[in-house]
Amino acid sequence: ELERRVAHLLAVTPGLDAADVTVTGKGNTILLAGFVATAAEVARAEEAARHVQGVAEVINRIETVVAR
Repeated sequence: ELERRVAHLLAVTPGLDAADVTVTGKGNTILLAGFVATAAEVARAEEAARHVQGVAEVINRIETVVAR
């Protein structure tokens, strides 16, 4: 449930393309992984995940990738 809520919020967060981001939850810890285009998006994703009720910790392993 927590995973689903975080994933949904990332999907609707303005200025964030979360198509290549995965959300994994264990207890109240959320692991974000995958790729986005900019460092700002990495920060935006983490900030959004932290605002979901029930999330105690966010481990952010999202990387930026340069579009070819």
